[in-house]
Amino acid sequence: MPAFDYLLIDLSTLSDERLPILQSDYARLTAILLQNSRRKRELTRLLDAFADVVRRLVETPAGQRFVNTGFLYLSYTADLTKIELFGIFNRISSKTESSTMTVAEELIQQERRQNKIKFIKAMLNLNLTAAAIASAAELPLAEVDIIIDEINRTQAP
Repeated sequence: MPAFDYLLIDLSTLSDERLPILQSDYARLTAILLQNSRRKRELTRLLDAFADVVRRLVETPAGQRFVNTGFLYLSYTADLTKIELFGIFNRISSKTESSTMTVAEELIQQERRQNKIKFIKAMLNLNLTAAAIASAAELPLAEVDIIIDEINRTQAP
């Protein structure tokens, strides 16, 4: 029988009272995120209750990256709007605001990029040239050309 240095935990059976017994802040935050990402009220309540865990994590660069990844995970899996998500983490502490802003900027940039791609696809379907699309979207022609190349690559068989 191999010796394991870790314990497997069924998160569906882990009660809120047992969360503090997890040995690391990483484990506690991961358990909260995985167990409650689809339940807004529980997630908000637990993140408020375990704000000290998040505060400790953001004090180190590795912890900051971990929290940023947690924000992104929530934005993709939870039924939280971006405003609700940022509200939760902004309440935790002023230290997490920089993490929140980093993630907010990343999400906003991703959303803008997706909107640009959708717009350019629609314009291509109208048989507009790259120059006409760039003019209509008020984007540099080089950026439009890059996006058109990307669209063509993803549509190629």
